[in-house]
Amino acid sequence: MIGFLAQAGAQFSTLTQAYLVVVIFGVGTDYCLFLVSRFREELRHKERLEAQTDSISRITPVIAASALTVIAAFLSLGISHFGMNRSTGYALAIGVAVTLLAGLTLVPALMSLFGKYLFWPVKTFTVKKQGRFGWHVIGNWVSQHPVRVAVPILIILLLPYLALPHLTRSADIISQLPPSVESVKGFKVMNAHFPAGELSPLTMLIESPQGNMTGTKALQGIEQVVQSLQKTPGVAGVDYYSAPAAQLSTLAAQFRSIGDAVGKGSGLDQLTSLQTSGQILQSLALKYPGILQSPNFQQAGVNLTQFGKISAQIQVTQPADLPALLGQLQSVIYKVSDNYNGLVDEFNLKTGTAFTVFLQTTYFSTDKTIAKINITLSGDPYASSTLTTVAQIRKAAASSVSVSSLAGDKTYVGGQSATQADIMLINDADFGRVVALSIAGILIVIMILLRSILAPLYMVATVLLNYGTTLGITTWLFLDVMKEGSLIYMIPLFIFVILVALGADYNIFLMSRIREETHDRSIKDAVSHAVANTGGVITACGIILAGTFATLVISPLRIVLQIGAAIAIGVIMDTFIVRALLVPAIATLVGRWSWWPSGLFKNLKK
Repeated sequence: MIGFLAQAGAQFSTLTQAYLVVVIFGVGTDYCLFLVSRFREELRHKERLEAQTDSISRITPVIAASALTVIAAFLSLGISHFGMNRSTGYALAIGVAVTLLAGLTLVPALMSLFGKYLFWPVKTFTVKKQGRFGWHVIGNWVSQHPVRVAVPILIILLLPYLALPHLTRSADIISQLPPSVESVKGFKVMNAHFPAGELSPLTMLIESPQGNMTGTKALQGIEQVVQSLQKTPGVAGVDYYSAPAAQLSTLAAQFRSIGDAVGKGSGLDQLTSLQTSGQILQSLALKYPGILQSPNFQQAGVNLTQFGKISAQIQVTQPADLPALLGQLQSVIYKVSDNYNGLVDEFNLKTGTAFTVFLQTTYFSTDKTIAKINITLSGDPYASSTLTTVAQIRKAAASSVSVSSLAGDKTYVGGQSATQADIMLINDADFGRVVALSIAGILIVIMILLRSILAPLYMVATVLLNYGTTLGITTWLFLDVMKEGSLIYMIPLFIFVILVALGADYNIFLMSRIREETHDRSIKDAVSHAVANTGGVITACGIILAGTFATLVISPLRIVLQIGAAIAIGVIMDTFIVRALLVPAIATLVGRWSWWPSGLFKNLKK
């Protein structure tokens, strides 16, 4: 189905297939076990056809409600602005819907075909004698001592919340890849020998739809923006159309000053400092290839060569011939100064040469309405701290534009680091919307199934509690124990959707059984009996589901590994603590109010 949708133009994340495998395998096994285990239970005191009919009629609504809660949670990702979350949510919702369809049709059909042979080689289904240990003991203990069970568990579940202040998230793509891959090795080599920010600079655009960005006022505004950017913490350098102009202007003044001194017979001790300016020209040629077409650049090279020759002759020239040589030297120095000043004018777009055309083509759009500025960061462009730098750059750019001649123009900051920052911002904005919608959808489904209000509220509350606990444990495990720099940015949202949906799944199976048993038993007996009959199958389901997600930890991608480990931890916590102990204890304490305002609440004795 997803393939057909993709052919029709829908886009899906490359991670969809990995998540589909574990989700469908996990929930599909759950639904099969829910139905088959109830069939086996009914066979202990009923004939096959009656047992089959009763098990299907009782469990089908539970499976449907369980699947609908999961589908509702995944569909809530559909309102995400971030495409990976949105497409993954749709794909997983489709997968669970197909699994539900199979669970309500194919599984009962196969169960009918095989009958009792489904449990081969077991032939008898008599009620087993209760031993000293088992879920009946746990159910009885919880129902008799709900406060002594609930309070310590709440404390235990709240302790991992202490790790949440240390939670650090990142969209760092380098940290998600195995250290052995070539791109990561190359990145480390780059960092070891070059400034880290040069690998992935930011690009800033200033757009003036109705203006000319090469006009005098616009260029003055660009200069103001650049000055503001250069003062921003985390910025190592800013490259724009006239970036070298200030340095060249300083060199021109230095040459002019030394030339004046040479004319007076002094300043010879400063000649060595001028000889290094040739290296500056070479670096400009590497960074601005178009400068090779500049007559000022070409003439500066010729004059610097002559300057070097004359400087070398001074050491061996007779005193009588020195004044004439110094005159020649002064003339050459003045020419180099003029060449540098000419380059300054070209960089400032005050002249019309082939080089100025190159600058305009490189740093301005063809219609001259957009100017480009390149920003090099001082730190790792993929690090979490860079996100703060991006925000500061955007703030500085917007502020400086608003008070310059560019007031009213639009600014855009792009690049890998900016993309990471935007991913984090969008993902955080999606979190609140997705959480609210998924909780509302799950509550509605459970309320319809149980025909009550209070029970669904504390069922969802316990699942939310387990989510925070899982996030705390995950933070402690990866950041404190394994010393990883950060968690992948999508962990809070993604594990929320899956844990809340699957946690509600198990709670529905338990609470629906408690409701069923309440018709014929007291609240305490109903809880005890429900735990005894569902404990084994839910535990098996939880172990299987946790195991399927745990298989993701073998993935070389950190995003898959962290999500798989986090969900496996959450499912285990939910299976053995929340569902097995906390929810039954709360159900016992709340009593008949769990079923308010349904008819069951009214019929039960106070």
